[in-house]
Amino acid sequence: MKKSPATEAHRVATDIAAIKSALQQQGYTTRKRPKQAAWKLFRSISAELAENPRSAIC
Repeated sequence: MKKSPATEAHRVATDIAAIKSALQQQGYTTRKRPKQAAWKLFRSISAELAENPRSAIC
């Protein structure tokens, strides 16, 4: 049985939300690229320092 486009769109949106929340828990920030189906991921410095405080010491 073929799923409706609305059902499929809802599933994709739910999957994206789950991925974004998992990344956010790991200290990543996501930003949507305008007019593209692409996302940028940013890792905050404070999240890296929380994991490994000695990495900031050079």
